[in-house]
Amino acid sequence: MNTTISDEQFSIIRGGLLEKALTLIRIVRPNHPQNMIRTLIFFIAMAWLPLLIMTLISGQFLGGEVQVPFLYDFPFHIRFLMAVPMLFMAEKIVDERVKLVVHQFNKAGLLYEEGLKEFELAKMKADRMVESSWAEAIILVLIVGNQIFRWVINDDLISSWQFPGLPNNDAMSNAGFWSLTVSIPIFQFIVLRWLWRWIIWFRLHFMISKASLNLSPTHPDRAGGIGFLGEPPAPFSMITMTFSVVISSVIARRMIFFNAELSSFYVLIGVFVLICVLINIVPLLIYFKPLRYTRIKGIFEYSALVQKHHLQFKAKWFKSTTNEELLIGNPDISSMCDFTPVYDAIVKMNPFPFNIKTMLAAVVASVAPLVPLAALTMPLADLLKVLVGLIL
Repeated sequence: MNTTISDEQFSIIRGGLLEKALTLIRIVRPNHPQNMIRTLIFFIAMAWLPLLIMTLISGQFLGGEVQVPFLYDFPFHIRFLMAVPMLFMAEKIVDERVKLVVHQFNKAGLLYEEGLKEFELAKMKADRMVESSWAEAIILVLIVGNQIFRWVINDDLISSWQFPGLPNNDAMSNAGFWSLTVSIPIFQFIVLRWLWRWIIWFRLHFMISKASLNLSPTHPDRAGGIGFLGEPPAPFSMITMTFSVVISSVIARRMIFFNAELSSFYVLIGVFVLICVLINIVPLLIYFKPLRYTRIKGIFEYSALVQKHHLQFKAKWFKSTTNEELLIGNPDISSMCDFTPVYDAIVKMNPFPFNIKTMLAAVVASVAPLVPLAALTMPLADLLKVLVGLIL
């Protein structure tokens, strides 16, 4: 078994039970350029297409005496025709960002010799977590339990293509049964799989933060040289945007079919935006200790160096009676000035490898899909007037 993993080979989005199953049925093939498209077609064919066919046959696609026919259930379509493709497309984005970050630690010399061994160990343990089938098996068990609970407790109050008999009875249609046992579990599995990847990403950062990091208190990024970790957009920004798209569609469904007010979701939206920000910055918070230690150590070391320099300057220019050098153009004077910005940079060093831009990027990614909900609360013309007023 290899004890090292090259930065180019390292990834947190491959392996696992799903990839093995897709490889077994020949949907995914080694190094095939169309693997993503083939995977998307497979999941849409499994989760969405059968429902389209069943509702067309039963007459519940456009009507069928139900209040929410299949065509109008836009949150469901958004999940499988928009969110699922976004989640799979995010794999390439996250994979490239992860490889770039991991490679930068080696390229920038951010690890001492003993830290390199700990760094390789962190990558190896992350690789084992990625390829573990147990995690995805546990996810499947959780999904089955959740679906059984949803089957027993149905809180829908209006008839739909899933429960055409409401409110008199809760008999489930064939399409509803497929949705509950196949479609929704597929979507939940893809989402929870991303949660597992985030856990791997967090653990990788945790182990790296415990390694012997060669941080520089004078680095211009004011983060010891690891400021690149917080460079927006964060790796999981597209994931949080996808979740926002799904939540926005669900809220819109409540507003359209249940006459819910947008104001009743303000707390939910606020909590969701906070969670999105935390998803993107929590893995970086664990660098607080090494960055704080680097800052304090830098202040003490450079303070002593500055003091030593100033004492030598004073001894040469104020106490010496034999020094006849000219002050104009003398490098000693310039060196006195050079120490000030260096020391100021150390004092202003950030305790985290991110800044407000990182958090704002996460907020924008999570809020942008929710903005169209405002169009449901006021006429489009009035909404445009408000926007123009804010700009002008």
